[in-house]
Amino acid sequence: MRMKFLVLILLMGASGISYAQNTFPSTGNVGIGTSSPTAPLDIKKSPESNSAERFFKATVSDAVGDEITIENVTGINGVFVPGIKGLRSTDNRFALTLLGVLAGSDIDAGTNAVMAFDARLTTSKIVNRPLFVWKSYTTDYMTMSSNGNLGIGTATPQAKLAVNGNILAKEIKIKTDISVPDYVFEPDYNLQSLTEIEDFVKEHKHLPEVPSAKEINDKGLDLAEMNLLLLKKVEELTLHLIDKNRVIDQQQNILTDVLARLKRLENK
Repeated sequence: MRMKFLVLILLMGASGISYAQNTFPSTGNVGIGTSSPTAPLDIKKSPESNSAERFFKATVSDAVGDEITIENVTGINGVFVPGIKGLRSTDNRFALTLLGVLAGSDIDAGTNAVMAFDARLTTSKIVNRPLFVWKSYTTDYMTMSSNGNLGIGTATPQAKLAVNGNILAKEIKIKTDISVPDYVFEPDYNLQSLTEIEDFVKEHKHLPEVPSAKEINDKGLDLAEMNLLLLKKVEELTLHLIDKNRVIDQQQNILTDVLARLKRLENK
């Protein structure tokens, strides 16, 4: 009988040693799921098959079904990708909000951002993969590459802003190093004659200096360059119109003189 009682005590002790993984000392680190915490709060979750490995969950009593959790978002044992997830089921407001607040106007100064997002290697920057992706379920909508290019509708942006789709803007301003073509009005500017332009158009099927349709289709259209080029063509056309107007005025004067002479002859 004594032997059976001793065995029972040993089994209970062994059970306590095996499953007592929570540590709540009066001072020092607190451990949940671990008996040797290495941080002020150290949580270790045992793997769960076919479910998310959840470490933290918070809810409020008057919004049943709404919650915020910290969990392994992969749902795959042995692969840990931590994620903060907000779940909303009571209405259609935000499921999760990240809010940065400055407490007082006296600290609203300096160059530091109110909120910062930093994707990096341990001691250096990312160079070979995107910094972040905004997506909905399995569809990627916006991507920032490692060199700071932002793509909307494309995962491989080749410019600082690449948009695969339409852009609607109330106002767009472009700064460029391309010279504004006011040099067209300088006295020594070599203005092509209309005959020369006609010959060029007959041969090439586009205006001089203006890229062909094929070139634009292949390489795209530089808005700043094209707008200034079109301005140049308008200025050249204006010079031709001024010249033609001068010729018309001269011809009108000649015609007026001829008509006056004819009238005098008729009156004789």
